Amino acid sequence: MWVLFEICINIYQALIMLLFLKSRLKINRPHKVGYSVCVAITAVLMSINSIPGIFSSISIPEFLIFMIPTVYLSIIAKDKWYTGLFWGSILILIFNF
Repeated sequence: MWVLFEICINIYQALIMLLFLKSRLKINRPHKVGYSVCVAITAVLMSINSIPGIFSSISIPEFLIFMIPTVYLSIIAKDKWYTGLFWGSILILIFNF
């Protein structure tokens, strides 16, 4: 039961990351499938790190996990690429400290 709770928390955290970046960047048009894939990939990678019993030999740096929504939204945003990276670095600081 704890594993299911942990997976739900990781999905929620991935959704919060995406919504934070989406609120800071000007997006050209909504990409619901792309958003869902981005949240799913981020949540899976976070679950790999947070569930030690299943994936004990695999460790993914959290910096790379946070870069997935940052790079995705930087690509589809109207803003310059460095604006997305700036807000992505703010996101990393918020979630890690």
